[in-house]
This record gives sequence, structure tokens and C-alpha cells, in this order.
Amino acid sequence: MESNPKITRTELASDLGVDESTISNHISSLIADGYIAREGSKKTGVWVILRK
Repeated sequence: MESNPKITRTELASDLGVDESTISNHISSLIADGYIAREGSKKTGVWVILRK
């Protein structure tokens, strides 16, 4: 996400070799814990790293 803020959940799942549902669960946790946020629309938005 840091090197490609426009990456999709599908692309992440493919790159990491896991199911898309696994990616969705982890992303939800990261958002809830304040590590990442999504700016813009679902289609053209970008991921923003809030803290590492």
C-alpha cells in the first residue's frame, strides 16, 4: 500500500497468495486501529498510511 496507494484488495490477495476475504478482514482491523485509511471513492481512491 505504501509503494502503490491505488492497489486493490484483489491485487493484494493475489500478490500475497491469500483469499480476498482474508485481506478484507486485515484491512478492516487496520482501519479500526487507525493504521490506514481510504481517501476518495472505492474505484479511484487511494490508501493512506496513518502510522506504522
